[in-house]
Amino acid sequence: MIDPPRLLDGASDLERAILESALDDEPSVERRKRVVAGVGVAAAAVAVTSLGSRFASWKLVVGAVSIAAACAVAGIAHSYRADVEVAVASRRIEAPAVESAPPKRALEQPPAPVEEPAPVLVQAPVQTVPARPTVAHPATAPEPSAPSISREILLIDRARTAKAKGHATEALAALDEYERDWPHGALAVEAEVLRIEALAAAGDEKTADEKARAFVDAHPRSPYETRVRAYVKNP
Repeated sequence: MIDPPRLLDGASDLERAILESALDDEPSVERRKRVVAGVGVAAAAVAVTSLGSRFASWKLVVGAVSIAAACAVAGIAHSYRADVEVAVASRRIEAPAVESAPPKRALEQPPAPVEEPAPVLVQAPVQTVPARPTVAHPATAPEPSAPSISREILLIDRARTAKAKGHATEALAALDEYERDWPHGALAVEAEVLRIEALAAAGDEKTADEKARAFVDAHPRSPYETRVRAYVKNP
């Protein structure tokens, strides 16, 4: 009787490592199914061989069984090899754990600016100066300006010229304009004397007499007193 070849004799290093580790590990449900399937194939091969040839030698039967068992084990080894290669590849591909970087320190916020109190303006006490007493000055008549006195002289000359030419009405019109524009003019006395003379020349002796009396009473020492008294009736 020839002993069947051992599985470890012709296996590679990877297959040998898988078979040795399988001795210590309990096969999973999937691997058990694969083993049962392999054994079933071997049994079927034995049955076919026994039915096909009753007179085959016992060596051929043993060889067939050995080949079937070897195929089953090879399938198991191939399955183990695929699992191991996938596990090794997954371990190699797996990247090393990246250490979490220490949290960055929060940026230090600059200290808030200290608000200095606004300077307080101290107002100096206001010294009140007593108001000076106002002195009332007597009102004085405003001095006539140059254009004003020129206009007065022009109207007085017009009235005198008209009276000298015998135009009493024209003389009275110039005197009325003078009295309207300058009731208190610088030549008011001369204007009143000319009016008395123009009234007498126009035939209004009564009015001339009344104004002559009023003028003598108002100006008793006037240089025109003798001239005006000539128009007063029954002095």
